[in-house]
Amino acid sequence: MANKSIILFALLTLLISCIDPFDVRTGGKKGRLVVDGMITNFSQASVIKLSRSLAFDNTGIISSYFDPERDATVIVKDNLGNEIQFNETQPGVYLPDPAFTGTVGNEYILQIQTSDGQQYLSSAEKMFPIVPIEEVLYEYHVYEELVQNVYGQYFPVQRFGFRISVQSNDTETERNYYRWKVRGIFEFFSFIGETIFQCWVPVPRLETGVRIRDDLFVNGNSFTEPVAIIPYDRTTYYQVTVQQQSLTPDAYRFWNDIRNQQTNTGSIFDPIPSQINGNIYNVNDPGDAPFGFFSASALTEKTILINRFQASGFVSPSPNIMPQEGNCINQILNATNIKPPGFP
Repeated sequence: MANKSIILFALLTLLISCIDPFDVRTGGKKGRLVVDGMITNFSQASVIKLSRSLAFDNTGIISSYFDPERDATVIVKDNLGNEIQFNETQPGVYLPDPAFTGTVGNEYILQIQTSDGQQYLSSAEKMFPIVPIEEVLYEYHVYEELVQNVYGQYFPVQRFGFRISVQSNDTETERNYYRWKVRGIFEFFSFIGETIFQCWVPVPRLETGVRIRDDLFVNGNSFTEPVAIIPYDRTTYYQVTVQQQSLTPDAYRFWNDIRNQQTNTGSIFDPIPSQINGNIYNVNDPGDAPFGFFSASALTEKTILINRFQASGFVSPSPNIMPQEGNCINQILNATNIKPPGFP
């Protein structure tokens, strides 16, 4: 059952890649506002994403469920009286000045006015400190993946990969809540005649579902948390970056509800069992509560490079994707022939 849950989470991540993955179903004709927002202490890491959920049913597969919310006025205020303007840089994506960074210990409130004049406010979110990542670990891992055949039936297939875990030392002085996000870059090759081409592809999300934890049972101690599985489908290098975030108690409860929903529903296309409440409300219409959450999180991250062939004990990948003929930059979406930092 655990393996099936992993695959369902992965499918959900693919379906909803523009915001944090949770299944939204509405029966109304006009979609509700969906907010995915975070203030951080990292430069160029704070972002507010606004969209509208679309009404749909369970009669077919969903290719997209969001519609970007354009031309909104987005402001974040802190408890010191500062206002940070967020400007729309892509449809529905709002960013502050690139030099802006949040401050640990400050409280932040999100204020949104949509193009139709509706006003939304969040509750205050305090940015708690985050402990550093001591080490990112990986181990060779054999697991089962659910594969769908042409008749829509799922069956298990054995796959090879690497389980990624993070090791940190929790602080004893306060209750801590953690969240992890994982991104990666993999290397691959192609050829034309005797000429070899080398490319790299960024993977923005590697974690399976919502990865969170509180320190109830590890308070003041070192702990290790599994956060992702990367595939072993090529013998090439794979760079993994793990981001560790601090959460407030309210943010932890919200993401824990999302995680429980993902775990407990029998299918990613099943209806939501109950409304999951965020921390944002419509100032004039209590019945128009947006989906999503606005958080203030301190971040820390660590990057490792995995020689997958060596780390596997020099066994063949499964599945084994061999180099294809042609220029690799044209073979996979977002591939680049510019070597990223950290690769040999």
